Amino acid sequence: MGMTMNAISRSQIYVLDQDAALDFYVNKLGMEVNTDQDLGFMRWLTVNLPGDPEREILLEKPGPPALDPATAEQVRELLTKGALGGYLFMTTDELTTPARRTRTWWRRASRSPTSRPSARTGSTSASGTRSATGSVSARCSPGRRGRAMSQAAAFPVVRPTAVGRDRLLLIGGVLAGPIFVGSAIVQAATRDGFDFRRHPVSVLSTGELGWIQIVTFLVTGVLCALAAQALRRRTSGGDGSPWLPRLLALYGLGLVGAAIFSADPADGFPAGTPRGAGEISWHGGLHFLVAAVAFVSLIVATVVAARRAARRGAPGRAAYSLVTGLFFAVAWVTLIVRPAPAVMVAFGLAVTAGWLWVSVTFSRAASGRAD
Repeated sequence: MGMTMNAISRSQIYVLDQDAALDFYVNKLGMEVNTDQDLGFMRWLTVNLPGDPEREILLEKPGPPALDPATAEQVRELLTKGALGGYLFMTTDELTTPARRTRTWWRRASRSPTSRPSARTGSTSASGTRSATGSVSARCSPGRRGRAMSQAAAFPVVRPTAVGRDRLLLIGGVLAGPIFVGSAIVQAATRDGFDFRRHPVSVLSTGELGWIQIVTFLVTGVLCALAAQALRRRTSGGDGSPWLPRLLALYGLGLVGAAIFSADPADGFPAGTPRGAGEISWHGGLHFLVAAVAFVSLIVATVVAARRAARRGAPGRAAYSLVTGLFFAVAWVTLIVRPAPAVMVAFGLAVTAGWLWVSVTFSRAASGRAD
C-alpha cells in the first residue's frame, strides 16, 4: 500500500534570467522570496505567495545537475521561442470590488496580446507561456457580488535573455557603434588633412586609405542590420514595437549603401584636394541619399522607442530616446542649413550619441529587455 500524499510543497518553472524572474514575481506579482541560496552547482531560488511559505515555486535556470549542457541549451532555445513554459493557478478574494474599480485596474494593466474570457468566478489564473520569468496573463472576473463581466488583463512581460545565434547577432549590434566611432577617431588622428571641424566622417572613404572607412561602413551596417533581424524575432508575437527593428535594419542598410557609393573628396581632404565643397559625382550624390535614409530611420527609431517606453511607464528611457533623436535631427538640419566648424563638431557628437543609443537598444534586447 503506497503512501498518502497530503500536500504539494514545491512547483518548478524554468527561467533564463533568475534576477529578472525574481524582480517579476516579487515586485510585479507581489510574491515573497522564500529561499535564495548559492549551492555551488546551482542557485536555489524559490518564491511563495504571502503567508504561504510551505508552498514554494522554484525558479530554476536550465543546467546541471538536472540537465547536461546539450539538453540545457535545447531547453533555453525552447524557452526563448516561447514553446516551453508552465502554469500557475492562483485565487484571490479581492475581485469583489465594484466593477468601476476593477475596470480601472484593467485599464492600468498592460494590454494582453489576446483577450481570453474566463469562466472562473472570483479567481485568477496565471499561465507562464514565455518562461523567461514565467511571464503570465491573468484572466479575471469579479466575485458573486460583482456584475457578470470577464476580460483579460496581462501582467508586464519580461522577455527571456537572448541565447544562441540571436544573442550573438545582438552583441554584434552592440559592438557596431564602438567599431564605427573608434575607427573614425583613429583615422582622424592618423590621416593628414582631416579635421573634424571641417570634414564629415564620410570623406574618410576617399583617397588611398579610403578603403578603411568603406569597410567600416560595410561592417557596422551589416552588424546593425543583422542585429535588427534578431530584435525582430524577439519582438514578434509579443508586445514589442514591430517598427523599431525595421527602422534599425533600414539604418544598417543605409550604412551599407554609404559603403557602396563612396563620398567625394572635399575641402582639402585628401591632401592635395582644393578647398571648398567641390563637385558632386553621381556616387557622391547617392552617398548623400543613402545617408539621409539612414539618418531619418535612426531619428524615427528613437521616437518609436520613446513612445513605447512612455507607454510602459519608463519616463527615463523615453526621455533618453527622445533627446537623442532630437539632438541628432537638430545637428543634422543645422549642418545642412548653416555649416560651420562648431556645427560640424556638434554633428559628429550627434552621430556618436546616435551610435550609443543603438548599442544600448541592442544591449537591452540581448539581456531580455527589448522595447
